[in-house]
Amino acid sequence: MTNERGFTLIELVVVIALLAIIFGYVLQIGYQFYASQVLVSERDSIVNLLHRARSLALDNYNQANHGLYITDASYTVFQGNSYAARNADFDEVFNRAGGISLSGPSEIVFSAINGSSNVSGTMAFYNNTGGFSVSVNGEGRINW
Repeated sequence: MTNERGFTLIELVVVIALLAIIFGYVLQIGYQFYASQVLVSERDSIVNLLHRARSLALDNYNQANHGLYITDASYTVFQGNSYAARNADFDEVFNRAGGISLSGPSEIVFSAINGSSNVSGTMAFYNNTGGFSVSVNGEGRINW
């Protein structure tokens, strides 16, 4: 009788199956973490862009109102009384992250000098890991 060293096929299959299960679990946790961080980053972006539009209005930049317009693909900081009546030469366009849904107003305009907004409402952003809301009141205050 010979005494051969090594692993049997069953031992190898069991180890590979266990590694596949562990890898799948870690991958799922990693994806959820990534998706939640994308959501946090998107929240920070929208808040910063709202502050940018309001700051431009408070500074009376070009003696005009400024606002933020939101589409499925981008955010646009614009100059004018509305997005439709804006001066497109001053547009600042920023891409949105994919996989995030939005409900609420798509256009917010801040008045020059006093910074009040034409819309008082809440925007809700969400994906498969959670959501957040950003609200703007009539005085232009931004809460998140």
